Amino acid sequence: MVLGGQTFFGVSSAINFIIQIVLPTNWFSVHESATVVGVFWASWSLGQAAAAGILPFIIGSLDATEPKSTILKVKWVFLIVNGGIAFLHLFTGILSWFHLASHPSSPPSASQHHILKQNTDRKPPIIELLIANIKLILKVHCNREYLILTINHCLAISVVVLTKILVTSVFLDTFSNITDDDVAWIRLIGLLTSVPASIAFGKLVDKWKKFKELTLTAHICLTIAGGGIVVGHYFKNFACLGVLYPITMVLGMFSNVTLTEFMIEATYPMDKIILTASHYFATEMGIFTLTCVTRYSLQNYGVLAAVNIVLVTCAISVLLLIAARPHYKRLNTDMHEVECRKKIGDETRILLRKE
Repeated sequence: MVLGGQTFFGVSSAINFIIQIVLPTNWFSVHESATVVGVFWASWSLGQAAAAGILPFIIGSLDATEPKSTILKVKWVFLIVNGGIAFLHLFTGILSWFHLASHPSSPPSASQHHILKQNTDRKPPIIELLIANIKLILKVHCNREYLILTINHCLAISVVVLTKILVTSVFLDTFSNITDDDVAWIRLIGLLTSVPASIAFGKLVDKWKKFKELTLTAHICLTIAGGGIVVGHYFKNFACLGVLYPITMVLGMFSNVTLTEFMIEATYPMDKIILTASHYFATEMGIFTLTCVTRYSLQNYGVLAAVNIVLVTCAISVLLLIAARPHYKRLNTDMHEVECRKKIGDETRILLRKE
């Protein structure tokens, strides 16, 4: 029953993830989309931080983890938590139904106008639409840049595995004199720091438009931070790790923002819903695989083996990124439109002066 409930929440998370990545590219101009993606990742971190502060209070107040706790107390925990999440989903769903439109009042950019025009021109029957979608999925998985960036993201997700999923196990295996609360504070600091950092990274990407260079910078920094974490665990330096883990979480958000924008740019004009859904499936499978591998290494070979996995995967991701081609197709489409409008405006002004 518990796993079944978790599966349903996983489905809702996937839908929210896809929608909130696709909407910025549909509704905002190319000069704002990265900032909106940054806001999305910031809200993601903020929600996790809120959960980290609320859930322990609920579980502790019901004594659900005490040795003498009854099954009724455990049931109340699941009812309160799952009921609260269900209510929030229903509430936001109702708001979305009444306040969201299918399309913006006008295309925010030339690149988005091109996609909307393609979608308007063709309205095939259901069967043809299904066949067309299958072909699009195959086309996505044959795209070189999509494959490189998706594999790259799967490797970089080892940071998520270490700093969010297995962080308590890794710390308690390294330090025998700390408690779960000490680790929770480190994770909470990382989540809260990630909120403004994600927005700042989005604005940085929108300003510079150096998608490959910024993504590469994020992954190089992740590799350096991973090396520092290995050293910190080797020498059992709690202060060092207390600083590096939040920094690594912030750099992970840097990677999420830049890599998302880089992938959309390099694969334009590919269908963004199919693109994002395929990418989300691959990254979730990456989290599952890396969690299993890291957990196995932690149990059988110790903490150093587990944290070295993060260092190795981040280093490989840097090498993969070097192979990605910086073809900014969406940006080039918009820049070409701007140049054409400027040229027409200049010609109009010259004609007016002659008259």
